[in-house]
Amino acid sequence: MNIAICDDKEEIAKHIEVCLKETMRTEINISVFKSGYALEFFVTEIAKGNVDIIITDIDLCELNGVDVVKSILKEFPHIKIIFISGYTKYIQRVFEIEPVYFLTKPIDEKTLLKAVEKAQKLIEEDVNKSLLIIAKSGIIKLPHRSISYIESSGRIAIVHESYSKSEYYYYKKLDEISVELPSNFTRCHKSYIVNLDKIKTLSNSNFILNDGQKIPISQSKYNRTKEIFISYLGKAV
Repeated sequence: MNIAICDDKEEIAKHIEVCLKETMRTEINISVFKSGYALEFFVTEIAKGNVDIIITDIDLCELNGVDVVKSILKEFPHIKIIFISGYTKYIQRVFEIEPVYFLTKPIDEKTLLKAVEKAQKLIEEDVNKSLLIIAKSGIIKLPHRSISYIESSGRIAIVHESYSKSEYYYYKKLDEISVELPSNFTRCHKSYIVNLDKIKTLSNSNFILNDGQKIPISQSKYNRTKEIFISYLGKAV
């Protein structure tokens, strides 16, 4: 499990790191940052979203932690958020993004562990929401959140995974795959199903993914696809 901690007071971040390393039963990798800029750069550019939990202070001097997290979640909505603060005045803003937990300073070790365990449980639930791929190489269980898009080539479906940039091939029709996927996936073309969580821009003829790749939208499906995407954005705000 990969955890990122951000607090401009180094002693607080270190305290959280030590507590987690001493109490967590599962293997964890912890990265610590002193600024929102550093946290966002690491998550989006270095880790490429391969972070499970972010534990961050809200008052980061030059930035507001809520705004930093909002920016990160636009690209990587699967990450679970735990906010910490010494000021209860921030509580209202915190729930703009539905965090897993809000911890007040000074940090209580038992409450910290409770918050992280809750985040772990939600992550496990996400992993269970997977697409089952039966290929020649074996059976693969791919979490929905890791799929960017699925395309068809003849009788073969190609599933594109976003984090490792892997591709998985198996014999199945997109019509059959569509019914196995949640509502954040939409059929935008006869040969493409796209994960709306991975969309950066909608143009007149394409979806542009967060990694810059273009997914075509057929003319016959454009109006309906646009409606679905706008509705999705409304729910995500």
